[in-house]
Amino acid sequence: MEETQKNKKDDLYVENEREAELVEELFEKESQLQTLHVQSKQINKRKAQIENSRLWKLIKPLRYLKHKLGSPFNRNRKDEAFDCLKKENEELVQEIKETKQILHKQNVQIMSLKADQTPFDRDHLKDQLKRAKKDGSVIDYIEELSRLKQCRDYEFVSLLHYAGRLFRRDLSDYKSVAYQKILTGLNSCETPEYIVRHGENNGDFSLSSVSSFRQGLTVRARKRQLDLLPEGFLDDKVTAFEFLDHLGLKRPWVSKAYDRLHLPEKTGVVIKPVKGAGSRGVYLVLNNDSIRDIKRGRTLGSQEQLRESMEEDLKLKWVSEDRWVLEELILEDASNTTPARDLKFYTFYGEVALVLEVVRSPELKYCWWLPDGKRIETGKYSHELFIGKGFREKDIIVASELSKKIPSPFVRIDFLATNDGLVFGEFTPKPGNYEEFNEAIDQNLGEAMLRAENRLFYDLLNGKKFDYFLKKLT
Repeated sequence: MEETQKNKKDDLYVENEREAELVEELFEKESQLQTLHVQSKQINKRKAQIENSRLWKLIKPLRYLKHKLGSPFNRNRKDEAFDCLKKENEELVQEIKETKQILHKQNVQIMSLKADQTPFDRDHLKDQLKRAKKDGSVIDYIEELSRLKQCRDYEFVSLLHYAGRLFRRDLSDYKSVAYQKILTGLNSCETPEYIVRHGENNGDFSLSSVSSFRQGLTVRARKRQLDLLPEGFLDDKVTAFEFLDHLGLKRPWVSKAYDRLHLPEKTGVVIKPVKGAGSRGVYLVLNNDSIRDIKRGRTLGSQEQLRESMEEDLKLKWVSEDRWVLEELILEDASNTTPARDLKFYTFYGEVALVLEVVRSPELKYCWWLPDGKRIETGKYSHELFIGKGFREKDIIVASELSKKIPSPFVRIDFLATNDGLVFGEFTPKPGNYEEFNEAIDQNLGEAMLRAENRLFYDLLNGKKFDYFLKKLT
């Protein structure tokens, strides 16, 4: 049943794409026809001007005599000359047509080059920025870069707005084709109201291209600056585990926090900073002479080397605070001490839109998945990808159901994959480097975030309670 519905959706998508192409072709043909009508009117107008001119009227008797007195020989020569001129004219017309096509392509290329051209060399400017950072003048450089970008963006946005207004009196189908093209060059803040209104009044016209996960997360961060948000509590490991205990779900044990000099010497544990991001400051302690430094991809041979490495993490600012916890080491296969894979589910209040699989040994590698099990590239970790093992269908269900317990349109839920199933790792409401997602993924995740906001809104209207978070907020 699901496969049949998927096929129908795919067929509908293809049909809509083809319909849009046909509308675009029809618009181009009608534009060409309109141009020919204008040219025809200009030719007829010029012909009428010549025929009504005084000179044309004066030489009318001469034209008549020439026609009557012309010999058959002259007529033949005239016909030959006419045929020759006609052929040359046709060749010239074709040559002009081809030249116009070449000129059009060159103009497009020149326009593209001008758009990409900048008054500075990027590598040179990067070096200047580094030097300016050292001598304290980098703020001036940043201000100038921001000004240049704003000026350039303003010019292009203005042109796209003007291009859109040229279609305001056209048929709705033509508007849709033009507006959809224009939207690819605009973000949601730059989209003019008349295009938004067209989308709201025409069910077939989608505004999906303005959806952005990057923008959604950035706005969410601003909201957290203004007030507490529910998912903010879950960013704290202790609170996250308390929430899991409240739900009765399996999780690893975790110790209290220690500084690096007083950290207990235990094996079969993971050492993590209380405040950290990614793999920075994370160590797998298999035994005292085999400690894996996840960030650097190396193996340490003693507790002394471990403490030296932790001190270096603090000096490099990879870890902001000398507070660390011990966490139960979850193994994928206990018989050969294989560390569990990470499965990170990008969840949107009941919907999983993306999955990241991570292996940390012998080296850090990543694999991106769609929820249907298809591998994809997202723009992130492009040079560190591998073919992962994937996940089970029930893993998707576990992640999506857990996300519905959290009153937030997005939170990434990280699990450890073992032979016995998933073990909870942590909640990540603020995944790092989300600006690296490519445009397609950014838009898809942005759409998922908007759908989640709608579902959460209606659940709240219908009286759904989130008692744990209500208690935390009050």
